[in-house]
Amino acid sequence: MSDFFDWLLNFLFPPRCLVCQAKGGYFCPTCRNKLILLQSQACPVCGRPALGGRVNEHCQNKYSLDGLSNVFSYSSPLREAIKEVKYKPYLFAAIGELTRLAIPHFEKDADFILLREFLVKKPAVVSIPLFPRRYRERGYNHAQIVAESLAQEWHLRLESDLLIRVKDTRPQYSLSSKERRENMKDAFLVNKQSANNRHSILLVDDIWTTGATMNAAANVLKRAGFNEVWGLTLCRSLGRSSFNY
Repeated sequence: MSDFFDWLLNFLFPPRCLVCQAKGGYFCPTCRNKLILLQSQACPVCGRPALGGRVNEHCQNKYSLDGLSNVFSYSSPLREAIKEVKYKPYLFAAIGELTRLAIPHFEKDADFILLREFLVKKPAVVSIPLFPRRYRERGYNHAQIVAESLAQEWHLRLESDLLIRVKDTRPQYSLSSKERRENMKDAFLVNKQSANNRHSILLVDDIWTTGATMNAAANVLKRAGFNEVWGLTLCRSLGRSSFNY
């Protein structure tokens, strides 16, 4: 998005806190303190606690994510704030603001030592893509906003065309864990023209629930020859549906 477009959007729709409606930003200082930090990281395959977010040894296979990092709990008030953004596209800048709130935790908290070791390898940043029709309807991609912010902050290469969504999947929120995995089957392809260098990948989305979407994308990337894929989302659901048994 251009700087002028951002200015125009802020002029037409001045930012207000998504939680309390205070002026000045999408998360006011008081409500930032209400965001719940996760107490531990989880294995991206089984959902059980995992040191530093690295996939548990008994879960690992050559097509799985190598690790997963999340900062916030997807619970009130953040859950309601993100849902509001999804239903009001003109609030998309709130995702960038939330990413900026998460970055200091990724950079300093002990839970993310393994993530920081992975970032030393200078992975390419890849966001979970939307199906073209859904992108046209929405006008932007939450995951892409997160990926752009992280790539800029960490001086990483952004690969916007590497992963392609080729299946118009059903909305995941209405499905069971098993249905979500089936829904994401054959949903992604790797653009061979953009896959010449088999570098490491930082795979980015906004929310982790069952992990069906990100695990499906990681599987495709690994099968295309990428040796290491680490997942990152801003928040993670702590409900029963977040486990991948």
